[in-house]
Amino acid sequence: MNFRYGKKEMEYLKSRDRRLGEIIDQIGRISWTVEPDLFSAIVQNIVSQQISGKAAESILARVGELLGEITPKAVAKTDMQAFRSCGVSQRKAEYIKDFAAKVVAGELDLDAVGKMSDAEAIAASFGTSRATSIASRDSQRIPRRLRRWLSTARYMANTACGFVLQRCSSKLSSETASA
Repeated sequence: MNFRYGKKEMEYLKSRDRRLGEIIDQIGRISWTVEPDLFSAIVQNIVSQQISGKAAESILARVGELLGEITPKAVAKTDMQAFRSCGVSQRKAEYIKDFAAKVVAGELDLDAVGKMSDAEAIAASFGTSRATSIASRDSQRIPRRLRRWLSTARYMANTACGFVLQRCSSKLSSETASA
């Protein structure tokens, strides 16, 4: 499934960061495929944080082989050591297992998350006291479409940065060659 966004979302991002705006102007619109299943997307996001795209792909392939399908029930019934044997760090495995347990227990309704405000989604995930501190730090509302896009931003950042750098590098190479 391709992520859908328009001029409004691009203009918002450009207004928030001058340098990002310059890159958006240079690169233009990009097509981005997103994981339609929220649980699987979040697991991929957790695994992919702070590691290279290639490492994340390898680990996620092993996790996929282990589980068959990345679902809350499959994760909940798999022991921690099995995740560790796939290359998932101890801390990330703990986060993934805790997340799956909340979904399986009904403490977190993923279908409802897309309809919640930021504060409600954070409260559902982290508890009310944590949500209050996060919401007070960022009281501005983000449009729902943009919020959905931002929810996958960490996962996308690993690959997107590589894509942007590749495009910039290609443009610079062609400009240098023609000069």
